[in-house]
Amino acid sequence: MCVAALCAAPFGGSAAYGQSTLPTPTELRAAGLEMAWWAVAAVPAGQDRVQYLTADEDAVYVQTDGNLLTAIDLTTGAKKWVTRIGREGQTATPVGTTAVIDEGPGVEAAPAMVIACIGRSAYALRKDTGEILWTLPLPAAAAAAATIGPTDEGRRLFVPSGGGSVYSFNLETIEDFNLEKRLDEFATGTQLWRFETGAPLVGPVALDGIAAVFANEKGVMYGVEAERRDLLWRFETAGRTTAPIVAADGVAYIASSDRNLYAVDITNGLDRWEFVSQEPVEKTPAIVKGSVFVTPGRGGVARVDRDTGRPIWQAPRTTGFLAQAADRVYVSDNGDNVIALDLKDGRPIGSIRLNRFPLRVQNPLTDRVIVSTNTGIVLCLKAAGTGYPVYYANPDRRPVEPSFAGDEPAGDAPEAAAGDADPTVAE
Repeated sequence: MCVAALCAAPFGGSAAYGQSTLPTPTELRAAGLEMAWWAVAAVPAGQDRVQYLTADEDAVYVQTDGNLLTAIDLTTGAKKWVTRIGREGQTATPVGTTAVIDEGPGVEAAPAMVIACIGRSAYALRKDTGEILWTLPLPAAAAAAATIGPTDEGRRLFVPSGGGSVYSFNLETIEDFNLEKRLDEFATGTQLWRFETGAPLVGPVALDGIAAVFANEKGVMYGVEAERRDLLWRFETAGRTTAPIVAADGVAYIASSDRNLYAVDITNGLDRWEFVSQEPVEKTPAIVKGSVFVTPGRGGVARVDRDTGRPIWQAPRTTGFLAQAADRVYVSDNGDNVIALDLKDGRPIGSIRLNRFPLRVQNPLTDRVIVSTNTGIVLCLKAAGTGYPVYYANPDRRPVEPSFAGDEPAGDAPEAAAGDADPTVAE
């Protein structure tokens, strides 16, 4: 089901959206920022609220508690599509996304997808259009976002369940059964394996090389051979897992209630280093270039050397990493301010109050600061004087010549304040 497009406008657009909500250029300059764009997601007034705000290199995704999903182009701010998935009232997780998967010469590249797990179903949508490609019944409701990635033998979908199991599915088989209109009937035939951990899982599955890595709430992290489920290693902390894990370049990072952040070698499961904090790390670590940004409770965001685990600096009274832009790091504080810190020494060098935008993306992928109101006004901020987004994790995905949205809304602007629009659902 696709929803009629609403407005996506750059700063200075229609006053119908309550422009007093937007920060002024002067306020933004105090933090070394400027507006890249602002947009209004589809959030029916009085019915839905924004539940999840996520982003990748292509788009910002706004999910409401009524399972209405809006995709906004990261570079231009243009509305790409709006779709309602599943039924209102069904429990959802944040969406997972993937880029185009090229499996080599002679094989048609798989389209980039958005995977939404709602209730006991996984929905695959084309990333460019929002078209629902298939719907897969799941053996159990998902506990976190699904993960898609290639293995040595094909494309795989990994879904963590609330009961403590990780399920692996064959994407090629899913697509074949869907073409034959037999996916509902033969959903179990798409499952490759199930791995039981014995306790609820914390966060999505991380893929790195041949390994699928995941952790349960008991503080145990598993490295499993992604194609065949063989256990490669098991790593146990002295406490409970306090944040979703993250993995990159052969290292997995797990935070524990024992007040350590562990960097674990994915090849053999050995501890490379430990960052010891005063309080448990309760947010997913953010990996940007040579740094790991961690937030130990109320201790403030810390920048940690990625190779050694050595702390470089810690910013007291800050509550979460937002983005790294140029020579600055942007973080939140307890007052919902966005603080600019010097990348080198963590010194505060500016701030802006954005208390009307409590939803914030922890963004290690690009240099954009992305925030939203509960009613779907989304801001994308960039370092003053910079141009196109910088891609940290996947620089090869950066557009060559992206075109920016103009001064007029990308769609028809309704004559109502932001959050008051009641989008029309087209069957």
